[in-house]
This record gives sequence, structure tokens and C-alpha cells, in this order.
Amino acid sequence: MAVVEHLRGTHQSKARLLEQFDDNIFKALVEKIDMLTQASFCFVLKSGMEIKGLLMKFGALLDFISIHISFSPFA
Repeated sequence: MAVVEHLRGTHQSKARLLEQFDDNIFKALVEKIDMLTQASFCFVLKSGMEIKGLLMKFGALLDFISIHISFSPFA
């Protein structure tokens, strides 16, 4: 709950963008990450929402492209 209160406080004080990865927020929101194939994955959030993504390589860079978001509160 501390993370939710932190997010709520941040929002109330003219929300600012995160400038770096926040491990506490990630752990509070993400239940697990399923690798579907070598190039696709699914973030399963604690809320039941699933964010499926695809890894694509552009030159020397590896980029993430989201391809599907679904929500099923009874899953």
C-alpha cells in the first residue's frame, strides 16, 4: 500500500515522469512475466491486466513494442 500512497501523493503534486526504473513500483504492480516465445512476452499485473509485447531488433538496438493489452478481473 505504501507504493499506492506514494503514487497518489505524486499525482496530487502535479505528477512528474519517472526518470529511472523504480523497482518498488514494478514489484507492486507486476505479478509475473511469462515468456511466450523467444521474441514475445506477457506482463501479468496483479490487477489481472495482461500486457503482451514483442521484442524487435532495429540495427544494434533492441526495442519493445506493445501489441496487446487486455483486462480480465476474473482471470
